Amino acid sequence: MKKLFMISVLVFFVYNVLPAQSIDKTKYKAIDPFDYEIEAANAQRRDVRKYVSVVQFWLQNGMDVYFRSLDGNTALNVKMSHRFPAMPFGQILAIYYTATKSQTIDYLFLDDIDPSITNEADIGLTKSDENALSDIDRSSYTVIDPFDYELEAFNTPQGEVRKYLSVVQYFLQSGMDISFRSLDGNTDLNLKAFRRFPAMTIGQRMVIFYTATKDQTADNLVLDEIDQSIRTEADIGLTKSRVNTSAGIDRSLYKAIDPFDYVIDSKNAQIDEPRKYKSTLQFSKQSGINYYFRSANNNAIMNLTVTKRFAPLRTGQRVTIYYTATKNSVTDNLILDAYE
Repeated sequence: MKKLFMISVLVFFVYNVLPAQSIDKTKYKAIDPFDYEIEAANAQRRDVRKYVSVVQFWLQNGMDVYFRSLDGNTALNVKMSHRFPAMPFGQILAIYYTATKSQTIDYLFLDDIDPSITNEADIGLTKSDENALSDIDRSSYTVIDPFDYELEAFNTPQGEVRKYLSVVQYFLQSGMDISFRSLDGNTDLNLKAFRRFPAMTIGQRMVIFYTATKDQTADNLVLDEIDQSIRTEADIGLTKSRVNTSAGIDRSLYKAIDPFDYVIDSKNAQIDEPRKYKSTLQFSKQSGINYYFRSANNNAIMNLTVTKRFAPLRTGQRVTIYYTATKNSVTDNLILDAYE
């Protein structure tokens, strides 16, 4: 107990009493937070780098301090080793920090701050070129609708690499992660950017060129290029997959079941044994190839995967769905076969 008390006193003394150690600011490389993320992605394990960035203070949680880039698109989470002066929300300042690469991520430690520096020119910052020309062969990219891309990804074997181009609308950016939405708003594409692209506004339409690589469970998407001059699907000669009808299924094979009773059935089901059900539900929402339905009393939600395109549904629309459930080691995989 005495030893624990002494350790607590020592931590308090280091964090609250000891002055900050002086640093050699000439050893810190001026970098934009987005460019830092690119460097971090390519850093080797145990690499130690020192950076200075002009950022805006966001929030503090104990020894963890969060800053944002001046454009608001990249966050930096750094650990304090001693107390720094209080910073109001949104304050612009320069931070000096050390990055150490672990096996997969960087650990950032805040070495010093300088509130007198409030613009990037003061640290001699040069950002990576957002207009750098790419050397991609656009003819090697397959034109595809984001929903149809998800259908292809669902059936793609592990390790396969494909190239696509789609007309989308910009949604948001968080560092190297950029999210786009299909023009109908029902499918999201989350891509990794390994270089800087021109600024985009929410809802802006454009064509994106991207590479998909299937890992064990899902696709990894890399953004290769954008073209803000192309804004319609007709400009890329898009042909979407055909809308499916409920014809072609044998309705007599589907057992009528209430969603609650389906859950009971599922608990007693055998692994890899397919079962066919039909339930009358309300449509809730669509997210790519995932459809969500609710029971009439709102006490049950069902998430089903589609393997083909269906006609659009309205939120709250009451339909009878025909679906196949297959038990894996833990839960059911539900495939929507038809609805009416």
